[in-house]
Amino acid sequence: MGWKIDIKDSKKGQVEFDQSKPLNDNNIQSLKVTVKESGFKLQNVGHTLNMVSDTAEMSLFTDEKYNLSYYIFNHDYVGALKFHLEDGKGNVVSNESRTKVDSKQKWIKIDGLTLTATRTVGGRLVIEAEGEGTFNLDMISLMP
Repeated sequence: MGWKIDIKDSKKGQVEFDQSKPLNDNNIQSLKVTVKESGFKLQNVGHTLNMVSDTAEMSLFTDEKYNLSYYIFNHDYVGALKFHLEDGKGNVVSNESRTKVDSKQKWIKIDGLTLTATRTVGGRLVIEAEGEGTFNLDMISLMP
C-alpha cells in the first residue's frame, strides 16, 4: 500500500504487482520494478488513501533512526539501489543508504540499513534505481 511513481519518472520505468515469483506460500504477491533508465524513483507515502503528488504520510522525527530492510529478487537488474526519506515537497530529510543488487536470481533479504531523519515532518521513503533491468521487491520495512 502507498507505492507510487512521479509522472515525470514514468518514462524511466514502471511498477506492477506480480505473482510469478512469490516470496513464500503466504506472501504470493510482490512489486515488480522494471527500470529503463537510471534515476527511476519509487516512493512509499505510507498507509494512506490520499495519493496526491505532495502527500507524505509517514511521521518522521528529528534524529530518529529508522531501520530499513527488504527482500529482493533480481531478474536482470545491474546496478545499485539508493534509499532516502523526503518531505511532502520532495526535499531530502535523511541520510542516503545505498546497496548494490546481487546478480543471483533468488530472494535475498537485505537488512542493517539505517536512515536518520534530519527534520520532524510527514515523510515518505524513496528508492532510486542507479542501473537498469528488472527486479521484484517485497516485505519492505522502515521501523524506528
